[in-house]
Amino acid sequence: LATGDSGYRMSLNSSGKLNNLFGKVLRITDDGKIPKDNPYYSADNIPCNGNKKTPTDAGNKECPEIFSVGLRNPFSLAMDPIKEVVRFYIGDVGAKTWEEISEGGHGFEEANYGWWDREGPCEHGQTAGDRCGVVDKSLTDPIHWYRNTDDYGGAITGGAFVPPGIWPDEWDGEFLYSDYRAGNLYHMKYTPSTFCRGKDCSDQTSAYTAVPIVEKFPDSLLRLKFGPHRDTQALYLIEYSDGKIYRLSYTGNM
Repeated sequence: LATGDSGYRMSLNSSGKLNNLFGKVLRITDDGKIPKDNPYYSADNIPCNGNKKTPTDAGNKECPEIFSVGLRNPFSLAMDPIKEVVRFYIGDVGAKTWEEISEGGHGFEEANYGWWDREGPCEHGQTAGDRCGVVDKSLTDPIHWYRNTDDYGGAITGGAFVPPGIWPDEWDGEFLYSDYRAGNLYHMKYTPSTFCRGKDCSDQTSAYTAVPIVEKFPDSLLRLKFGPHRDTQALYLIEYSDGKIYRLSYTGNM
């Protein structure tokens, strides 16, 4: 599961510190215990759950629930149903400048996704190319990002991988996400030729293109999840204000 940074000021850097559970991916068992192969598992194994202290007065204890750090508002965490090892995508809602999607799971133990130091592909709050190269080699880069604009939105609130066999083969394992502000459902399509990052790029663009599947829902989209429908599965979408649930099934070319 993923947690937000609780809005603590930048100087506290709650999401980057190991003594609290804010701005983290946490890993626990179904019955609430801590796996022994967690990266910060300790001999005493005393969990930090219920510790409501601020990062300044929480002491130096590393919380054994932590799997990775450096997130701002990871509103969605979607598990990949195809990969043989655990993989998930994290939709992290940015502050005022960038939205981002990052990869987690096997191989991303102890990953630091960079908040507060970075937002999207750039230094915190920056967009100019000379501030958007490799900010810090110790940080884990997002795989997809976009500016907070009226065209694309400004809050990734839902995400889901397409399960194999329910849509045509080319859709197996593809990732879909919703943006609350835009009211759109997007296909995150891999287009490596679009990647451009750093001082030589007028626009900082990822190796993915946001292809709208459904645009301008009547209200803001919140959650996405595939679930049972007749003898197959459909995509269920929740709207925020009126609580409506929509069901999306594949009926033809997209």
